[in-house]
Amino acid sequence: MGISKLDLNLLVEQAHLEGQIHSMYESIVREDHKPTVTNEFKKVKQDLKVNADFMMTYGVGISAFISPVNELLKNKSIHITEYDVTLLVIAAFYILLSKSKEDIEKLTVEIKKRGIFDVLKDVVKFITKSLGIFKVVGNKMGVVISSLTDVLTFTFMSGPVLNTIKDLAMDKGFSIDNIEQIFAGLTLSAGGYLLKNILKKRLKEENELDWVHETSLSEPEQFLINKFMECRLEKIGSKNWEGWTRYVDKGGKILFLDDIDTGAQSPILWFDHGEIYLKLREMGLTYEEMQRLCIEMLYETHKRKVLTAEDLTIHLLSCCMKPINER
Repeated sequence: MGISKLDLNLLVEQAHLEGQIHSMYESIVREDHKPTVTNEFKKVKQDLKVNADFMMTYGVGISAFISPVNELLKNKSIHITEYDVTLLVIAAFYILLSKSKEDIEKLTVEIKKRGIFDVLKDVVKFITKSLGIFKVVGNKMGVVISSLTDVLTFTFMSGPVLNTIKDLAMDKGFSIDNIEQIFAGLTLSAGGYLLKNILKKRLKEENELDWVHETSLSEPEQFLINKFMECRLEKIGSKNWEGWTRYVDKGGKILFLDDIDTGAQSPILWFDHGEIYLKLREMGLTYEEMQRLCIEMLYETHKRKVLTAEDLTIHLLSCCMKPINER
């Protein structure tokens, strides 16, 4: 079944795609469908004795690609075992991330031995093209995705995104030959989708934090919004700070740290003592009030950034739909 017959575009498949994208974003917010390391992945690692550090660090992220790749290859009438698919996915990541030449040689020798070397280039292409959809989804979720290493790091979105691709492959018969068209449709849909309230992060008491209010901002609120809006988010790699996020301003200075993604029931924000803490204290806030207000304004910032992205997307889409002589 070819892509031309399916005609994957927003006019024909809009309802189906919107449902898929909605489910994908909701799964990311709820942290559903977290990928896990498969038994076949462990078996390949054990059989070929490839670099343990890399495999242990990114095993979950790499495993997430196995199921959609398997489905896409099946739809091309390439019937190979899950072990073979796992081998191909691991080898593709080793090649794309320029890992140990010795390990790449081990993997490719085994792939050639199993008669599936010709398929490797298709798997490499699929993984490379997937970066585009991850960049768009990451932008919507307030996460910067710029490389395949980022994709493997932010596994909370890997499962839902790749499950969506697998579901489309199952429902519509897409194969690995259609990946450019598949990603074009998904990227446009994911970028143009209005997240609305599903973007809200889960808190113990959601009703306590009405971060979508449209009331005018007080001086402390406006001060914090301005600070959050100029920050970029960075995950902290250190084990002692696992799950924490830091907010870095344009000058590279860390203004905030938060533990919201660690699953803490009462989120905590650290704020720069001189630039944030003293300024808020001058405005008459207690430490407890600062904490609450920082968290409120963090969520308010998420909302504003998403609305800005939506406005830009809608503008770009409207420009694309105009005849050339009207642009």
